[in-house]
Amino acid sequence: MAGVMEIVLPLLLFVGLFSRFAALALIGMTAFIQLAVFPEWSHWVNPASWWVAVGAALLVTGPGRFSLDKVFGLEKK
Repeated sequence: MAGVMEIVLPLLLFVGLFSRFAALALIGMTAFIQLAVFPEWSHWVNPASWWVAVGAALLVTGPGRFSLDKVFGLEKK
């Protein structure tokens, strides 16, 4: 299941469909992997911290104007 989500969630972000849900799920998955699988601090300094930062930015700002969320009216801005 996690392997499928590692492919599906980034694709959802790429096309801009259910963007906030996908960003939140990727933040949660990244945090779980870093805390459960790689509990050392050195792994947070690597790409995982960037993934969480980008996911948080997408969670706060939402999808862009060319996203499918905007086309389908799922994002109300």
